[in-house]
Amino acid sequence: MIQDSGADEIIGSSLKDRLEYALLPNGIRQQEQFLPAGSLASICTELTVFIELSRYFDRDEARQVTSYICDRTKPAKKIFAALVLIGRIELIKPFQNATFFDEDLPLTDNIEESELRSRWPGDQRSVLLTRSLRDIKAIRDFSLKQWCVNIPFFERDFNQIYGDLVFDSDTIMPWESAGQNIITGGYGYVQKVKIHKDHHSFETKHKSFALKTILPAKEKTRNAFKQELMAFRKVRPMPNLVELVSAFEISGKDTFMLLFPWAEGGSMDDMMDRPSKDLFRAQKQSPRDFVQWIIAQCRGLVEALGEIHQANIAIGSEDGDSSGQVKNFGIHLDIKPGNILYYCQTTAYHALGVLKIADFGLAEFHSTSSKTRKSRGSAYMCSQQYRSPEHDIGYIISKKVDIWALGCIFSELLTWMLLEYKGCEEFRQAREQDVLFSGDWNDVQDGENDVEDNFFQRHIEMKSAKTFHRLLRAHPKFGYVKQTRAVRKEKTSLD
Repeated sequence: MIQDSGADEIIGSSLKDRLEYALLPNGIRQQEQFLPAGSLASICTELTVFIELSRYFDRDEARQVTSYICDRTKPAKKIFAALVLIGRIELIKPFQNATFFDEDLPLTDNIEESELRSRWPGDQRSVLLTRSLRDIKAIRDFSLKQWCVNIPFFERDFNQIYGDLVFDSDTIMPWESAGQNIITGGYGYVQKVKIHKDHHSFETKHKSFALKTILPAKEKTRNAFKQELMAFRKVRPMPNLVELVSAFEISGKDTFMLLFPWAEGGSMDDMMDRPSKDLFRAQKQSPRDFVQWIIAQCRGLVEALGEIHQANIAIGSEDGDSSGQVKNFGIHLDIKPGNILYYCQTTAYHALGVLKIADFGLAEFHSTSSKTRKSRGSAYMCSQQYRSPEHDIGYIISKKVDIWALGCIFSELLTWMLLEYKGCEEFRQAREQDVLFSGDWNDVQDGENDVEDNFFQRHIEMKSAKTFHRLLRAHPKFGYVKQTRAVRKEKTSLD
């Protein structure tokens, strides 16, 4: 039965005008437009469709075609909307006769045969029109306009997370807005995007997302994409690990994309550029609350790194099955403040938000027999300031390099907590000396102009760093750390 809802909206404007008005520009490619799913549903109601079809068919046939278009389980509203936008509504009958539905989009065109056919191999369904110039134009117009109405929907789905999702190069994404590209390294860049609310089912607290695009570079691109995806397959979701919500490929372009919740607070580097008091005062937290939050984040980051190091997934397993005998062990290989994101939004864990380890682009997973190995290439891809002595002297790759880097980060984080940004910068400078590295650089890279981190070399005594440690322990805020440690120690003894 045709419903009466929306009758007032029909008066005064044509259906085509209303659909065109509802089209939104793509946030990244402004020349492209898309029709949100909610607009399609609200505009193309049963009554609206029936009234429009009644101009082309008799009453009974209009009802029958309306039932086809507005079917609850297999609708054809997108097909209908595309035909409205190109001004060829009467062509809906050939689509119905060919039993095409919205789920069959996109269709491929064959101008020589004057037809639109299914994209699936072996599927013989097609819409065959005449060879008139008008019908040939309709085929071309529909081929273009179908992309405006056939918009992807992102949800928490196994296939979407693990990269089995492939979009055609003509697909129009539901990006309402997009920020500038942020270069993240040799393989790609990140953009802040807002997904239209009709096209995702993610939590409403995530208003924006980070779209990481891995640039086309043929085999290197595919390997980088697979390497980062594999890292997310191996680890369990944890509060202090960044969450991957979708991964997909753009066919024909060697372009791969990863979608994450956007970190409104930026990276840990960005966080430490701000006065610490601004963070806890904005959320009406006390200095004691702030210190306890820092301690909790340090513990959470340790646990998150431990999950990477103990990713017990059988080699060759694609679905998380642990029935295999050989286990994998992960190494992040690029732990640094820039790869720890600050989600400053209030969470269930704390009003100040949460720090999360991100960027698995260099992560490696190995069997038990290869947990420790030598690799000059991997060693010098890591950030120099946080490289362990094993990196520079023996090119040793093991989980210890991550632990060392995390320890360096903790020293900076605690320094910032007590002495603010200026003190943190001075502490970093105290760990650096402009001297040449004593190892073998000849066949790796030219290090003549590098500022080498010598704070960690055992044969150099960094008196300035020791001075900083004395200053830290004398700082009033350090009392909160000692009190927290004493309370936990007392609780442990009582237990």
